[in-house]
Amino acid sequence: MGRQDMNDGSCSNYTAILNALSVPVWIFDLASRRIAWANGAALALWKADSVEGLRQRDMAPTSPGARQRLEQYAAIFAKGNAVCEDWTLYPHDEPIAVRCRCSGLAWDGRPAMLVEVDPVGGRGEPGESHDAAQRAIETLREIPVTVVLLLADGTMVSQNLAADLCYGALDQGTMPEGRLMDRFVERRAVEDLLETALREGEAAPRVMAVNTLHGVAWHEIGARRLRDPATAAPAVLVHGLDVTERRVQEETLREAEIRLRRSAHDLAEARDVAERANAAKSEFLAMMSHEIRTPMNGILGLTDQLLEGNLGAAEAGRLQAIRDSAESLLTLLNDALDFSRLEAGRLTLDVQPLALAPLLTRTLDPFRPEAVRKGVALGVTLAPDLPAVVEGDGARLRQILLNLVGNALKFTAKGTVSVWAGRGTGADTIVFRVQDTGIGIAPEALPRLFHRFSQADPSISRQFGGSGLGLSICRRLAEMMNGTIQAASVPGRGSVFTVSVRLPEVGMSTPAGIASAPGGTLSVPRRPDGAPLHVLVAEDNDINRSVLEGFLVPHGIRVDHASDGQEALERAAATRYDVILMDMHMPGLDGPDATRALREGVGPSARVPVIAVTASAYEEDRARCLAAGMNAFVTKPVRRDALYQALVAVLEPAGPSAAGQPGTPAPEEATPGMTPGPGPGPAVPQASPLLDGPRLEEMAGDLGPEVVLSLVEAFRQAAPTRVRRLVEVVSQGDGAKVAAEAHGLKGVAANLGCTRLKDLAAALDQAGRAGDLAAARDLVQGLPDLLTQSLEALAERFAPE
Repeated sequence: MGRQDMNDGSCSNYTAILNALSVPVWIFDLASRRIAWANGAALALWKADSVEGLRQRDMAPTSPGARQRLEQYAAIFAKGNAVCEDWTLYPHDEPIAVRCRCSGLAWDGRPAMLVEVDPVGGRGEPGESHDAAQRAIETLREIPVTVVLLLADGTMVSQNLAADLCYGALDQGTMPEGRLMDRFVERRAVEDLLETALREGEAAPRVMAVNTLHGVAWHEIGARRLRDPATAAPAVLVHGLDVTERRVQEETLREAEIRLRRSAHDLAEARDVAERANAAKSEFLAMMSHEIRTPMNGILGLTDQLLEGNLGAAEAGRLQAIRDSAESLLTLLNDALDFSRLEAGRLTLDVQPLALAPLLTRTLDPFRPEAVRKGVALGVTLAPDLPAVVEGDGARLRQILLNLVGNALKFTAKGTVSVWAGRGTGADTIVFRVQDTGIGIAPEALPRLFHRFSQADPSISRQFGGSGLGLSICRRLAEMMNGTIQAASVPGRGSVFTVSVRLPEVGMSTPAGIASAPGGTLSVPRRPDGAPLHVLVAEDNDINRSVLEGFLVPHGIRVDHASDGQEALERAAATRYDVILMDMHMPGLDGPDATRALREGVGPSARVPVIAVTASAYEEDRARCLAAGMNAFVTKPVRRDALYQALVAVLEPAGPSAAGQPGTPAPEEATPGMTPGPGPGPAVPQASPLLDGPRLEEMAGDLGPEVVLSLVEAFRQAAPTRVRRLVEVVSQGDGAKVAAEAHGLKGVAANLGCTRLKDLAAALDQAGRAGDLAAARDLVQGLPDLLTQSLEALAERFAPE
């Protein structure tokens, strides 16, 4: 029956016809969940005296299955004309197995459905109940779901065609309960299913293994409680859907997932093994580097000392060949070590302010003698827009440029090698261009030029040497600086290498040893009274001690030796030295531990500068030395200029203290320009000069007045922010941050000759490292005023005439 619009007044004839039918018919209001109209047969079914009395009943079903089907019917009828058939009925919220035909309609403008009960499901005599149930099952014979009607006592009454095909046809009459249980692999699971249906009215479907005519299969089995229409005895309808294919797919997916997880686990193990192997390789290279650098230190150091003597031309030539071979071997060692660190991800950038002009000058200085010998013009051009001070890793940038300039000079027999530097197109991009008029590179070799172990021509390695790693390392370093490196060449006419890296311009000075380092050989400083320095060399290797002594003694420096860290502590406890050269790896007490013990003591050398002299070249080794209280770091093989530069860096900014005569015991001394505070606290600045005039004159001579003026201006702009940040971290009570901020301010102030500001920053650095926040709060109170005085003094000194 299609959807109709009906009410009590307009369809009296229609309802009269329905009322004359012998089968139950009623109209159910879907909105109110009540019966709106019923014929006589329906009143008898519902055991009601009148339609009005039936309307008062709440017919909303309580069992989950009945509620779900009612909601489905309402949704279907809301879409238009529809007819639905069901074979269960809930006259007293207890389902009976009858066939119902439901049609959607509107009753008094409200959504409703007309329910007609098929005579096959009518309420007959008690003996007719099994036949009625079987006929109800017959209506479901064609659907692909197995349906079995089971009485509460375990008797199987009927099943549909799907069940016949799955389990086999029922015998005539009834079957024992055991036959039903035999259909399931897990008997207890189906017993629990039936008990749940009888107790709660419905058992949610669950997947079970069943024994079919064709073998074991997987069915999704559910059950619903019914009652016998004649006897009202409980019954259970068991239905099942074959999900074997789905189960197989799920098992296949599950097995695939297990295999993937196993593969992922295996890959993770393989990765861990590879990482451990890589770490072992890096440790091996570090160990070999240390072991090779120790004899290399002796070869290069002693060769340099021999070359300084009076030699004949033949002897000098042989010694120079030895030195050149050792230098080549050292280059290969450095390339292998750097490449290993890059591959392991252990190489990090040490970003600091740096002045570009002095860096470029120092980069070319080592090549000038070779250029003069070959008659090659070597020059540098700085673009007008090149910033004076940028932020970056000066050592790694210089490593790139040294490699490119060295290659250019190596492959250029005549003509020029030039370096150009200027701003790039991107934000904070600086471009360096190295151009030569050498032999050039073949076009087919350019694409592989920056690959590891690659050279443009295999004969190059035989003629000029090299590992084929230099340009690969340059590319990796440039990428770490957010940049690129490119090459262009014309065979026979020369090559151009262009490096573009991100170096933000900053408003501060540069650390010692970069912007302020002179281009030539450094001289060793002396004490203010003119007396030579007194140096303690803590080194367990006789050759290395001889090398260091050969660099120091000819310049009048007094040298004492210690063969291990314990002996160094004993000597430092009895003698006031100007500086201590400390090997990092020594038997017993090593260099960092000895330095830490030295700093924790109160002896005459407890606060003198300590320079680490070691073959260890990793950044973590440098960090360990600095954390132990060392002041500088020199790697083996020790170069004379590198050693002198380290001595200058730790002694020249403040000048060695005159207190205490060398070689004699002296009371505890503080950092120059300071006096020790009470107890273990930091030193308190004395009234040192506001500016270091000689230092400023030296800067002007080394860098030129224009560069110094730009550095002073950058310091004037950046220093107030740094001081405010230092005051803030002091108020926060973070000792580590206090030390870090004060250390940075100390270096900048020292470079610009702001002696009193440098001393105060040094005291704050020491207080932060010691965790003495009370002393830091006292010291920082005068910092803003002292900064103002220092800036005014700088402005007055460099004011235009």
